[in-house]
Amino acid sequence: MVRAAKLAAILICMALVCPAAMARSAPQARIAFVIDASHAMGESWLGTTRLAACLEAVTTELKSLPLRAKAAIWLATADGPELLAAPAEADKLNTVRMHATARGERPPIAPNLAPALRWAADGQPGAVIVVGLPLGGDVMQAPGGGPFVHGLIAGPITNDRGMQAPLTLQSGGRMLSETDPARLQAALHSLVRLGLSRASLYADVRGADNKPLSVELSIASSNGKGNARPVMSNTTAQVLPNTYTVTWPTDTEIGPGTPPGLVRVGDAGQTILRAGGQGKLFVEAIDATGKALAWKITISTVPAGKVLANKTVLPFEADLPAGSLLVSVAKPPVSWSVDLAAGQTQHLVLGPRGSLTANLAGPGGPVRLPVTAIGPDASTRQWRGHTGSPLPLPPGSYRLTIQTMPPVERPCQIAPGVEQPIDLPAVGGLLIETVGTATPQRYDVIDDKDQNLGYGHTGRTLWLLPGRYVAVLPGGKSLAAEISPQRLTTLEAK
Repeated sequence: MVRAAKLAAILICMALVCPAAMARSAPQARIAFVIDASHAMGESWLGTTRLAACLEAVTTELKSLPLRAKAAIWLATADGPELLAAPAEADKLNTVRMHATARGERPPIAPNLAPALRWAADGQPGAVIVVGLPLGGDVMQAPGGGPFVHGLIAGPITNDRGMQAPLTLQSGGRMLSETDPARLQAALHSLVRLGLSRASLYADVRGADNKPLSVELSIASSNGKGNARPVMSNTTAQVLPNTYTVTWPTDTEIGPGTPPGLVRVGDAGQTILRAGGQGKLFVEAIDATGKALAWKITISTVPAGKVLANKTVLPFEADLPAGSLLVSVAKPPVSWSVDLAAGQTQHLVLGPRGSLTANLAGPGGPVRLPVTAIGPDASTRQWRGHTGSPLPLPPGSYRLTIQTMPPVERPCQIAPGVEQPIDLPAVGGLLIETVGTATPQRYDVIDDKDQNLGYGHTGRTLWLLPGRYVAVLPGGKSLAAEISPQRLTTLEAK
Protein backbone atom coordinates (compact mmCIF):
# COMPACT_ATOMS: atom_id res chain seq x y z
CA MET A 1 0.00 0.00 0.00
CA VAL A 2 2.86 2.36 0.77
CA ARG A 3 4.46 1.68 -2.60
CA ALA A 4 1.12 2.20 -4.35
CA ALA A 5 0.61 5.51 -2.53
CA LYS A 6 4.06 6.69 -3.57
CA LEU A 7 3.43 5.74 -7.18
CA ALA A 8 0.06 7.48 -7.16
CA ALA A 9 1.64 10.65 -5.81
CA ILE A 10 4.26 10.60 -8.55
CA LEU A 11 1.67 10.04 -11.28
CA ILE A 12 -0.54 12.87 -10.00
CA CYS A 13 2.44 15.19 -9.81
CA MET A 14 3.56 14.21 -13.32
CA ALA A 15 0.11 14.98 -14.65
CA LEU A 16 0.27 18.44 -13.06
CA VAL A 17 3.68 19.04 -14.57
CA CYS A 18 2.72 17.97 -18.08
CA PRO A 19 -0.74 16.56 -18.89
CA ALA A 20 0.51 14.66 -21.93
CA ALA A 21 3.54 13.25 -20.13
CA MET A 22 2.10 9.87 -19.27
CA ALA A 23 0.83 9.35 -22.81
CA ARG A 24 4.42 9.17 -24.04
CA SER A 25 6.04 5.98 -22.79
CA ALA A 26 9.70 5.10 -22.85
CA PRO A 27 10.85 2.39 -25.30
CA GLN A 28 9.84 -1.04 -24.03
CA ALA A 29 10.98 -4.56 -24.74
CA ARG A 30 8.33 -6.93 -26.06
CA ILE A 31 8.49 -10.72 -25.70
CA ALA A 32 5.82 -12.79 -27.46
CA PHE A 33 5.52 -16.46 -26.47
CA VAL A 34 3.93 -18.86 -28.98
CA ILE A 35 3.21 -22.29 -27.46
CA ASP A 36 2.48 -25.33 -29.60
CA ALA A 37 -0.89 -26.82 -28.53
CA SER A 38 -1.05 -29.72 -31.00
CA HIS A 39 -2.23 -33.18 -30.00
CA ALA A 40 1.37 -34.45 -29.77
CA MET A 41 2.05 -31.87 -27.02
CA GLY A 42 -0.39 -33.77 -24.77
CA GLU A 43 1.63 -36.99 -24.89
CA SER A 44 3.45 -38.20 -21.77
CA TRP A 45 6.94 -36.74 -21.23
CA LEU A 46 8.95 -38.00 -18.23
CA GLY A 47 6.10 -37.74 -15.73
CA THR A 48 4.31 -34.79 -17.27
CA THR A 49 3.24 -33.67 -20.75
CA ARG A 50 5.07 -31.38 -23.13
CA LEU A 51 2.23 -28.85 -23.04
CA ALA A 52 2.08 -28.80 -19.23
CA ALA A 53 5.87 -28.40 -19.00
CA CYS A 54 5.87 -25.56 -21.53
CA LEU A 55 3.01 -23.73 -19.80
CA GLU A 56 4.75 -24.05 -16.45
CA ALA A 57 8.06 -22.79 -17.88
CA VAL A 58 6.43 -19.73 -19.47
CA THR A 59 4.42 -18.98 -16.31
CA THR A 60 7.59 -19.09 -14.21
CA GLU A 61 9.48 -16.94 -16.71
CA LEU A 62 6.86 -14.18 -16.60
CA LYS A 63 7.81 -13.56 -12.97
CA SER A 64 11.44 -12.78 -13.85
CA LEU A 65 10.80 -10.31 -16.69
CA PRO A 66 11.77 -6.66 -16.13
CA LEU A 67 8.74 -4.78 -14.83
CA ARG A 68 8.56 -2.41 -17.80
CA ALA A 69 8.90 -5.18 -20.38
CA LYS A 70 5.72 -6.27 -22.10
CA ALA A 71 4.72 -9.86 -22.81
CA ALA A 72 1.92 -11.73 -24.55
CA ILE A 73 1.16 -15.42 -25.07
CA TRP A 74 -0.47 -17.21 -28.00
CA LEU A 75 -1.29 -20.86 -28.57
CA ALA A 76 -0.40 -22.34 -31.97
CA THR A 77 -3.16 -24.70 -33.17
CA ALA A 78 -4.13 -26.41 -36.42
CA ASP A 79 -6.98 -23.87 -36.73
CA GLY A 80 -4.78 -20.83 -36.16
CA PRO A 81 -3.51 -18.75 -33.24
CA GLU A 82 -5.40 -18.36 -29.95
CA LEU A 83 -4.58 -15.53 -27.56
CA LEU A 84 -3.87 -17.05 -24.14
CA ALA A 85 -2.64 -13.93 -22.30
CA ALA A 86 -3.27 -10.47 -23.75
CA PRO A 87 -0.31 -8.08 -24.11
CA ALA A 88 0.52 -6.37 -20.82
CA GLU A 89 3.46 -5.18 -18.75
CA ALA A 90 5.25 -7.97 -16.91
CA ASP A 91 4.15 -6.94 -13.42
CA LYS A 92 0.53 -7.45 -14.51
CA LEU A 93 1.24 -10.95 -15.84
CA ASN A 94 3.30 -12.45 -13.02
CA THR A 95 0.21 -13.92 -11.33
CA VAL A 96 -1.28 -15.41 -14.50
CA ARG A 97 -2.24 -19.07 -14.33
CA MET A 98 -2.64 -20.57 -17.79
CA HIS A 99 -4.57 -23.64 -18.88
CA ALA A 100 -4.78 -25.20 -22.35
CA THR A 101 -5.80 -28.47 -23.97
CA ALA A 102 -3.67 -30.24 -26.54
CA ARG A 103 -5.60 -30.99 -29.71
CA GLY A 104 -5.41 -31.16 -33.48
CA GLU A 105 -2.71 -31.75 -36.02
CA ARG A 106 0.65 -30.03 -36.43
CA PRO A 107 0.07 -26.24 -36.50
CA PRO A 108 1.16 -24.34 -39.63
CA ILE A 109 3.83 -21.79 -38.74
CA ALA A 110 2.89 -18.73 -40.83
CA PRO A 111 -0.67 -18.01 -39.58
CA ASN A 112 0.18 -18.97 -36.00
CA LEU A 113 3.14 -16.58 -35.76
CA ALA A 114 1.53 -13.67 -37.64
CA PRO A 115 -0.10 -11.82 -34.68
CA ALA A 116 2.92 -12.35 -32.42
CA LEU A 117 5.27 -10.99 -35.10
CA ARG A 118 3.11 -7.92 -35.67
CA TRP A 119 2.91 -7.14 -31.97
CA ALA A 120 6.58 -7.80 -31.13
CA ALA A 121 7.76 -5.67 -34.08
CA ASP A 122 7.04 -2.52 -32.05
CA GLY A 123 9.30 -3.59 -29.17
CA GLN A 124 12.71 -2.13 -28.49
CA PRO A 125 13.90 -4.83 -28.70
CA GLY A 126 11.20 -7.21 -29.86
CA ALA A 127 11.37 -11.00 -29.95
CA VAL A 128 9.11 -13.99 -30.53
CA ILE A 129 9.89 -17.25 -28.70
CA VAL A 130 8.27 -20.39 -30.13
CA VAL A 131 7.98 -23.21 -27.55
CA GLY A 132 6.98 -26.83 -28.19
CA LEU A 133 7.43 -29.30 -31.03
CA PRO A 134 8.51 -28.35 -34.58
CA LEU A 135 5.75 -26.50 -36.42
CA GLY A 136 4.73 -27.35 -39.97
CA GLY A 137 3.35 -25.55 -42.99
CA ASP A 138 5.15 -23.88 -45.85
CA VAL A 139 8.58 -22.31 -45.59
CA MET A 140 8.18 -18.91 -43.93
CA GLN A 141 10.44 -15.99 -44.74
CA ALA A 142 11.81 -13.95 -41.85
CA PRO A 143 10.13 -10.54 -41.50
CA GLY A 144 12.38 -7.77 -42.73
CA GLY A 145 13.57 -5.49 -39.94
CA GLY A 146 12.48 -7.76 -37.10
CA PRO A 147 11.44 -8.97 -34.69
CA PHE A 148 13.91 -11.73 -33.84
CA VAL A 149 12.46 -15.25 -33.66
CA HIS A 150 13.87 -17.80 -31.20
CA GLY A 151 12.81 -21.41 -30.78
CA LEU A 152 12.78 -23.94 -27.94
CA ILE A 153 12.05 -27.56 -28.87
CA ALA A 154 10.56 -29.62 -26.03
CA GLY A 155 12.53 -32.77 -26.78
CA PRO A 156 15.56 -33.70 -28.91
CA ILE A 157 16.04 -31.95 -32.26
CA THR A 158 15.66 -34.65 -34.91
CA ASN A 159 15.96 -34.51 -38.67
CA ASP A 160 12.44 -33.08 -38.65
CA ARG A 161 13.26 -29.64 -37.27
CA GLY A 162 10.09 -28.07 -38.59
CA MET A 163 9.82 -24.55 -39.91
CA GLN A 164 11.34 -22.92 -36.79
CA ALA A 165 14.89 -23.86 -37.77
CA PRO A 166 15.16 -21.84 -41.02
CA LEU A 167 13.03 -19.03 -39.58
CA THR A 168 15.17 -18.56 -36.46
CA LEU A 169 18.35 -18.50 -38.54
CA GLN A 170 16.97 -16.06 -41.11
CA SER A 171 15.53 -13.73 -38.46
CA GLY A 172 18.75 -13.62 -36.41
CA GLY A 173 17.38 -15.80 -33.64
CA ARG A 174 18.56 -18.96 -31.89
CA MET A 175 17.11 -22.46 -31.54
CA LEU A 176 17.58 -24.65 -28.46
CA SER A 177 16.23 -28.04 -27.47
CA GLU A 178 15.75 -29.65 -24.06
CA THR A 179 15.17 -33.36 -23.47
CA ASP A 180 14.31 -33.06 -19.76
CA PRO A 181 11.20 -31.12 -18.62
CA ALA A 182 12.98 -30.28 -15.35
CA ARG A 183 15.49 -28.20 -17.34
CA LEU A 184 13.02 -26.65 -19.76
CA GLN A 185 12.56 -23.44 -17.78
CA ALA A 186 16.33 -22.83 -17.60
CA ALA A 187 16.57 -23.17 -21.37
CA LEU A 188 13.61 -20.82 -21.82
CA HIS A 189 15.20 -18.32 -19.44
CA SER A 190 18.36 -18.21 -21.57
CA LEU A 191 16.24 -17.41 -24.65
CA VAL A 192 14.33 -14.69 -22.79
CA ARG A 193 17.63 -13.09 -21.72
CA LEU A 194 18.64 -13.17 -25.36
CA GLY A 195 15.29 -11.73 -26.45
CA LEU A 196 15.75 -8.78 -24.08
CA SER A 197 19.26 -8.02 -25.32
CA ARG A 198 19.78 -4.69 -27.09
CA ALA A 199 22.99 -5.96 -28.68
CA SER A 200 23.19 -7.41 -32.18
CA LEU A 201 25.80 -8.74 -34.59
CA TYR A 202 25.91 -8.25 -38.36
CA ALA A 203 28.38 -10.36 -40.34
CA ASP A 204 29.23 -8.42 -43.52
CA VAL A 205 30.76 -11.19 -45.67
CA ARG A 206 32.17 -10.51 -49.14
CA GLY A 207 34.19 -12.05 -51.91
CA ALA A 208 37.23 -10.53 -53.59
CA ASP A 209 34.86 -8.75 -55.99
CA ASN A 210 33.18 -7.06 -52.98
CA LYS A 211 29.88 -8.82 -53.67
CA PRO A 212 28.00 -10.20 -50.64
CA LEU A 213 28.33 -13.91 -49.90
CA SER A 214 25.67 -16.00 -48.15
CA VAL A 215 27.39 -18.29 -45.64
CA GLU A 216 26.56 -19.86 -42.29
CA LEU A 217 29.19 -19.12 -39.66
CA SER A 218 29.33 -20.17 -36.02
CA ILE A 219 29.95 -18.11 -32.88
CA ALA A 220 30.73 -19.32 -29.37
CA SER A 221 31.64 -17.55 -26.14
CA SER A 222 35.40 -17.15 -25.95
CA ASN A 223 35.40 -18.35 -22.33
CA GLY A 224 34.34 -21.80 -23.48
CA LYS A 225 30.95 -21.69 -21.72
CA GLY A 226 27.85 -22.63 -23.67
CA ASN A 227 27.36 -24.19 -27.07
CA ALA A 228 28.23 -22.72 -30.44
CA ARG A 229 25.46 -21.01 -32.35
CA PRO A 230 24.95 -20.69 -36.12
CA VAL A 231 24.61 -17.20 -37.61
CA MET A 232 23.78 -16.23 -41.19
CA SER A 233 25.92 -13.68 -43.00
CA ASN A 234 24.37 -10.36 -43.99
CA THR A 235 21.64 -10.86 -41.36
CA THR A 236 21.31 -9.00 -38.06
CA ALA A 237 21.47 -11.54 -35.21
CA GLN A 238 20.36 -10.83 -31.66
CA VAL A 239 23.23 -11.69 -29.29
CA LEU A 240 24.28 -11.13 -25.71
CA PRO A 241 27.15 -8.71 -24.98
CA ASN A 242 30.27 -10.89 -24.99
CA THR A 243 33.49 -11.78 -26.76
CA TYR A 244 32.93 -14.58 -29.28
CA THR A 245 35.19 -16.90 -31.21
CA VAL A 246 34.12 -17.19 -34.85
CA THR A 247 34.31 -20.33 -36.97
CA TRP A 248 34.01 -19.93 -40.73
CA PRO A 249 33.10 -22.51 -43.39
CA THR A 250 36.15 -23.64 -45.35
CA ASP A 251 34.57 -24.03 -48.79
CA THR A 252 33.75 -20.37 -49.48
CA GLU A 253 35.14 -17.56 -51.61
CA ILE A 254 35.65 -15.15 -48.70
CA GLY A 255 38.57 -12.86 -49.41
CA PRO A 256 40.97 -11.25 -49.72
CA GLY A 257 42.45 -11.53 -46.26
CA THR A 258 41.74 -13.97 -43.44
CA PRO A 259 38.30 -13.77 -41.79
CA PRO A 260 38.57 -12.64 -38.15
CA GLY A 261 38.43 -15.37 -35.53
CA LEU A 262 37.21 -13.13 -32.72
CA VAL A 263 34.53 -10.46 -32.30
CA ARG A 264 33.63 -8.29 -29.31
CA VAL A 265 29.99 -7.27 -28.95
CA GLY A 266 29.14 -4.25 -26.79
CA ASP A 267 26.25 -3.76 -24.39
CA ALA A 268 23.91 -2.25 -26.97
CA GLY A 269 23.71 -1.41 -30.64
CA GLN A 270 24.92 -3.27 -33.70
CA THR A 271 28.44 -4.69 -33.98
CA ILE A 272 29.61 -5.23 -37.57
CA LEU A 273 31.90 -8.19 -38.25
CA ARG A 274 33.61 -7.72 -41.62
CA ALA A 275 35.09 -10.63 -43.56
CA GLY A 276 36.28 -10.42 -47.15
CA GLY A 277 36.09 -7.57 -49.60
CA GLN A 278 38.41 -4.61 -49.70
CA GLY A 279 38.36 -0.84 -49.47
CA LYS A 280 40.77 1.98 -50.16
CA LEU A 281 42.56 3.83 -47.36
CA PHE A 282 44.34 7.15 -47.84
CA VAL A 283 46.35 8.50 -44.89
CA GLU A 284 48.15 11.82 -44.56
CA ALA A 285 49.44 13.99 -41.72
CA ILE A 286 49.37 17.81 -41.55
CA ASP A 287 50.14 20.43 -38.93
CA ALA A 288 47.94 23.33 -37.81
CA THR A 289 48.95 25.38 -40.88
CA GLY A 290 48.12 22.58 -43.32
CA LYS A 291 51.77 21.66 -44.00
CA ALA A 292 52.36 17.98 -44.75
CA LEU A 293 54.19 15.93 -42.13
CA ALA A 294 56.40 12.97 -43.11
CA TRP A 295 55.23 10.73 -40.27
CA LYS A 296 55.82 6.99 -40.34
CA ILE A 297 52.81 4.74 -39.76
CA THR A 298 52.17 1.06 -39.12
CA ILE A 299 48.85 -0.47 -40.13
CA SER A 300 47.68 -3.76 -38.60
CA THR A 301 44.47 -5.77 -38.48
CA VAL A 302 42.35 -5.99 -35.30
CA PRO A 303 42.27 -8.25 -33.36
CA ALA A 304 44.69 -10.57 -35.24
CA GLY A 305 47.47 -7.97 -35.36
CA LYS A 306 48.61 -8.83 -38.90
CA VAL A 307 50.85 -6.00 -40.18
CA LEU A 308 49.73 -4.58 -43.53
CA ALA A 309 52.15 -1.61 -43.62
CA ASN A 310 55.27 -1.22 -41.48
CA LYS A 311 56.81 2.20 -40.74
CA THR A 312 55.61 3.58 -44.04
CA VAL A 313 56.24 7.28 -44.69
CA LEU A 314 53.12 9.35 -45.29
CA PRO A 315 51.22 10.00 -47.45
CA PHE A 316 49.92 6.44 -47.82
CA GLU A 317 47.31 5.03 -50.21
CA ALA A 318 46.41 1.38 -50.80
CA ASP A 319 43.61 -1.15 -51.25
CA LEU A 320 43.31 -3.10 -47.98
CA PRO A 321 41.13 -5.97 -46.73
CA ALA A 322 37.88 -4.72 -45.21
CA GLY A 323 37.65 -4.86 -41.43
CA SER A 324 38.99 -3.24 -38.29
CA LEU A 325 42.42 -1.66 -38.67
CA LEU A 326 44.81 0.09 -36.29
CA VAL A 327 46.91 2.94 -37.66
CA SER A 328 49.82 3.67 -35.30
CA VAL A 329 52.48 6.38 -35.17
CA ALA A 330 55.65 5.88 -33.10
CA LYS A 331 56.52 9.60 -32.79
CA PRO A 332 54.40 11.07 -31.36
CA PRO A 333 52.98 7.87 -29.83
CA VAL A 334 49.33 7.83 -30.91
CA SER A 335 46.98 5.51 -32.80
CA TRP A 336 43.73 5.65 -34.76
CA SER A 337 41.10 2.92 -35.20
CA VAL A 338 39.61 2.50 -38.67
CA ASP A 339 36.54 0.49 -39.68
CA LEU A 340 37.07 -0.05 -43.41
CA ALA A 341 34.02 -1.34 -45.29
CA ALA A 342 34.13 -3.21 -48.59
CA GLY A 343 34.02 -0.80 -51.51
CA GLN A 344 34.61 2.21 -49.26
CA THR A 345 37.28 4.89 -49.63
CA GLN A 346 38.42 6.43 -46.34
CA HIS A 347 40.57 9.54 -45.97
CA LEU A 348 42.32 9.67 -42.60
CA VAL A 349 44.02 12.93 -41.62
CA LEU A 350 46.58 12.65 -38.83
CA GLY A 351 48.52 15.39 -37.08
CA PRO A 352 49.42 16.94 -33.75
CA ARG A 353 46.76 17.02 -31.07
CA GLY A 354 44.14 19.69 -31.10
CA SER A 355 41.85 20.45 -28.19
CA LEU A 356 38.20 20.77 -27.35
CA THR A 357 36.66 23.33 -24.99
CA ALA A 358 32.99 22.71 -24.22
CA ASN A 359 31.35 25.86 -22.85
CA LEU A 360 28.33 25.42 -20.59
CA ALA A 361 26.42 28.40 -19.18
CA GLY A 362 24.28 28.24 -16.06
CA PRO A 363 22.83 30.55 -13.45
CA GLY A 364 25.44 33.15 -12.59
CA GLY A 365 28.07 32.07 -15.15
CA PRO A 366 29.93 29.02 -16.50
CA VAL A 367 29.17 25.56 -15.07
CA ARG A 368 31.89 22.94 -14.60
CA LEU A 369 30.74 19.38 -15.38
CA PRO A 370 32.49 16.19 -16.60
CA VAL A 371 32.97 15.73 -20.36
CA THR A 372 33.72 12.43 -22.12
CA ALA A 373 34.92 12.25 -25.73
CA ILE A 374 34.89 8.84 -27.47
CA GLY A 375 37.16 8.44 -30.49
CA PRO A 376 38.86 9.39 -32.66
CA ASP A 377 36.72 8.00 -35.47
CA ALA A 378 35.98 4.27 -34.95
CA SER A 379 38.01 4.05 -31.72
CA THR A 380 36.14 3.38 -28.47
CA ARG A 381 38.78 5.10 -26.31
CA GLN A 382 37.38 7.54 -23.77
CA TRP A 383 39.00 10.94 -23.15
CA ARG A 384 37.83 12.72 -20.00
CA GLY A 385 37.82 16.37 -19.03
CA HIS A 386 35.51 19.15 -17.80
CA THR A 387 33.46 21.91 -19.36
CA GLY A 388 35.30 25.23 -19.57
CA SER A 389 38.75 23.58 -19.77
CA PRO A 390 40.65 22.51 -22.93
CA LEU A 391 40.68 18.73 -23.49
CA PRO A 392 43.68 17.69 -25.67
CA LEU A 393 42.60 15.25 -28.42
CA PRO A 394 44.18 13.66 -31.51
CA PRO A 395 42.59 14.82 -34.80
CA GLY A 396 39.41 13.07 -35.89
CA SER A 397 35.69 12.79 -35.17
CA TYR A 398 34.35 12.25 -31.65
CA ARG A 399 31.13 11.53 -29.80
CA LEU A 400 30.82 13.85 -26.80
CA THR A 401 28.82 13.28 -23.63
CA ILE A 402 28.41 16.09 -21.11
CA GLN A 403 27.12 14.99 -17.70
CA THR A 404 24.16 17.30 -17.38
CA MET A 405 20.83 15.72 -16.44
CA PRO A 406 19.82 14.28 -18.84
CA PRO A 407 23.23 14.01 -20.57
CA VAL A 408 23.95 16.12 -23.65
CA GLU A 409 25.45 14.23 -26.59
CA ARG A 410 27.16 15.95 -29.52
CA PRO A 411 29.38 14.96 -32.46
CA CYS A 412 32.61 16.94 -32.82
CA GLN A 413 35.46 17.18 -35.33
CA ILE A 414 38.99 18.00 -34.14
CA ALA A 415 41.49 19.41 -36.65
CA PRO A 416 45.28 18.95 -36.24
CA GLY A 417 46.74 21.44 -33.75
CA VAL A 418 43.53 23.52 -33.55
CA GLU A 419 41.52 24.43 -30.43
CA GLN A 420 37.85 23.70 -31.08
CA PRO A 421 35.27 25.53 -28.92
CA ILE A 422 31.74 24.17 -28.71
CA ASP A 423 28.85 26.01 -27.07
CA LEU A 424 26.33 23.80 -25.31
CA PRO A 425 22.67 24.51 -24.44
CA ALA A 426 22.45 26.52 -21.22
CA VAL A 427 21.35 24.63 -18.14
CA GLY A 428 19.27 25.63 -15.16
CA GLY A 429 19.77 24.77 -11.53
CA LEU A 430 17.55 22.95 -9.05
CA LEU A 431 18.13 23.53 -5.33
CA ILE A 432 15.90 21.73 -2.84
CA GLU A 433 16.21 23.02 0.70
CA THR A 434 15.04 21.04 3.71
CA VAL A 435 13.50 22.49 6.85
CA GLY A 436 14.67 21.27 10.24
CA THR A 437 17.70 19.23 9.11
CA ALA A 438 21.10 20.07 7.68
CA THR A 439 21.78 16.47 6.60
CA PRO A 440 21.60 16.12 2.79
CA GLN A 441 18.84 13.82 1.60
CA ARG A 442 18.96 11.94 -1.69
CA TYR A 443 16.08 12.39 -4.13
CA ASP A 444 15.27 10.84 -7.52
CA VAL A 445 14.63 12.94 -10.64
CA ILE A 446 11.81 11.85 -12.98
CA ASP A 447 11.36 13.49 -16.40
CA ASP A 448 8.12 14.08 -18.32
CA LYS A 449 8.47 10.67 -20.01
CA ASP A 450 8.30 8.89 -16.64
CA GLN A 451 12.02 8.01 -16.82
CA ASN A 452 14.24 8.07 -13.76
CA LEU A 453 17.24 10.20 -14.81
CA GLY A 454 19.29 9.80 -11.64
CA TYR A 455 19.47 11.52 -8.30
CA GLY A 456 20.50 14.68 -6.49
CA HIS A 457 20.91 15.75 -2.86
CA THR A 458 19.07 18.40 -0.92
CA GLY A 459 21.12 21.49 -0.16
CA ARG A 460 23.19 21.05 -3.34
CA THR A 461 22.52 22.51 -6.77
CA LEU A 462 21.72 20.00 -9.51
CA TRP A 463 22.28 21.07 -13.14
CA LEU A 464 19.37 20.18 -15.44
CA LEU A 465 18.47 20.88 -19.04
CA PRO A 466 15.41 23.12 -19.42
CA GLY A 467 12.19 21.17 -18.96
CA ARG A 468 9.71 19.81 -16.46
CA TYR A 469 10.71 17.33 -13.79
CA VAL A 470 9.53 15.71 -10.56
CA ALA A 471 11.82 15.25 -7.55
CA VAL A 472 10.84 12.24 -5.42
CA LEU A 473 12.16 12.54 -1.86
CA PRO A 474 12.46 9.91 0.88
CA GLY A 475 9.04 9.02 2.24
CA GLY A 476 7.40 9.47 -1.17
CA LYS A 477 7.02 13.28 -1.12
CA SER A 478 7.11 14.66 -4.67
CA LEU A 479 7.99 18.17 -5.86
CA ALA A 480 7.29 19.44 -9.37
CA ALA A 481 9.95 21.67 -10.92
CA GLU A 482 10.05 23.64 -14.16
CA ILE A 483 13.67 24.39 -15.09
CA SER A 484 14.53 27.42 -17.23
CA PRO A 485 17.94 28.10 -18.81
CA GLN A 486 20.41 30.03 -16.65
CA ARG A 487 17.91 30.30 -13.79
CA LEU A 488 18.07 28.72 -10.34
CA THR A 489 14.84 27.08 -9.19
CA THR A 490 14.63 26.78 -5.39
CA LEU A 491 12.09 24.48 -3.73
CA GLU A 492 11.42 23.79 -0.09
CA ALA A 493 10.89 20.28 1.27
CA LYS A 494 8.98 20.44 4.53
